[in-house]
Amino acid sequence: DYVGASIFDTRDVIDNEFRQFEQIEHKPLIYISLGTLHNQRPDFYQECIDAFSDQEAEVIISIGKHLQVSDFRNVPKHIHLYNHVPQLYILKHTDLFITHGGMNSFNEGLANGVPLLVCPQQFEQAFNGRRFAKMGVAKYFKLGESITVAKIRANAQSILHNPTYQESAKAYQQELLSCGGYKRAAEIIYQTCLDHLDPAQLSEFMKEQDKREIA
Repeated sequence: DYVGASIFDTRDVIDNEFRQFEQIEHKPLIYISLGTLHNQRPDFYQECIDAFSDQEAEVIISIGKHLQVSDFRNVPKHIHLYNHVPQLYILKHTDLFITHGGMNSFNEGLANGVPLLVCPQQFEQAFNGRRFAKMGVAKYFKLGESITVAKIRANAQSILHNPTYQESAKAYQQELLSCGGYKRAAEIIYQTCLDHLDPAQLSEFMKEQDKREIA
């Protein structure tokens, strides 16, 4: 059975700093992240800052642990730079997710019904971008394409101003969540144990699991 993405809603620890993004009125929230492996891209983050510096939006950029806020110039008050962002929490309030296009980021964005703009850093992510663009939930840059201020702004506005992207993302969200995720996977594993282990074996299996939890 296909169970969809395994997403733990309680994973993030939420600092009060991020509570301000729960209720943003009359403007979109744009979240930008290149994940954990390819996030040392100050040039890209500066392009994003410049792209949205005069836009009516709140913008969150996760710059990773190796860069500092002081590395960037001309950062207006509506653009917020953080070394770490509680991604699942922020995505609940996001209108556009600008991402590298890793599968985990895709799943987490779409599980929250958020359309995506994909800026791939490697081949797999470029493939993901093309696939999800065909589904109507994303736009994407080609791998190696020059990503400019003008292109970032234009593609972001195209997604934000075209309701079909959000509608498609919301529809896929329902499809993804209906698969059951990790809870459904656990049910399948448990039922398989019931079907194929005799009572003595099952009892021994459960005892081993209890020992691991205690350890």
